[in-house]
Amino acid sequence: MLVTTERPTARRIAGHAWRSLFQAAGQLAPLFLGSLALLVLINTRSVWLPGYQAWVSQLPGGPLGLANALILTIVEFLGLILLAPLAVAIHRFVLLGEMCKNPILFNRTSLRFAALLVLFELAKLAGALVQLRISTVVGVLYQIGCFIVICWTLLVFPSIAVEEKTADGLFRTAAARARGNSWLIARSLLLTVYPLAVVWVVLLLTYNFSLMALLRSGVPQSLLSCCYVLINNCFKIALIGLGAATASWLYSYAAPRLAQPDASFACLSGQGANE
Repeated sequence: MLVTTERPTARRIAGHAWRSLFQAAGQLAPLFLGSLALLVLINTRSVWLPGYQAWVSQLPGGPLGLANALILTIVEFLGLILLAPLAVAIHRFVLLGEMCKNPILFNRTSLRFAALLVLFELAKLAGALVQLRISTVVGVLYQIGCFIVICWTLLVFPSIAVEEKTADGLFRTAAARARGNSWLIARSLLLTVYPLAVVWVVLLLTYNFSLMALLRSGVPQSLLSCCYVLINNCFKIALIGLGAATASWLYSYAAPRLAQPDASFACLSGQGANE
């Protein structure tokens, strides 16, 4: 566990996070595969089974109907809920050395975690609506504001995962831990989650722009749809997993710095998986 009096660098946090993700993927393979299967299953309802019209609406200039947009939004929220147990398991793997291989593990902790993920996704969706309906500049400023809020509240996720109890409340404690570490948190995210997200977006754009040509060349629609669903959800799992690992390593440094007498730090009671 990264518990040290020496302030870590963002590069060091990123290195630990990537290694933890690969270690978790190897040791919690059934959980990762089960989560992928669940995501693929729910996405076939909105992307595959309806066929071409459901996912061609995502093309630039495509006819994005209200029904398809609503389906995609609901599926996005459902996907986050299904990924909550995986994120919790990765937090506990990094911080406690705990290995959970059950792909369906919904308890009070994972449900609280899922509710928080949905809340953050709603804020992200609101930013997209602002950018679409009001102004691109306002939308960009909103997204920057969201990133700042994420940096100040990120450490609430591992707190929930390890079932920490604080007298001041999880959000207030997370913000207090971020004080003096917010730039470290921001740099760590910019070195881990955001580069992976950029790669994901580039691949999606490439797929969308080449879709028509691939269809005209005779590539089976079912094959294209299957590849889209599989790759898309692999990236979702990687982003959630890397984000959880990054937050865990940041938490393992910041939590002891602000330890309170009445706080219960479960993560400090055991040995971390990456020690």
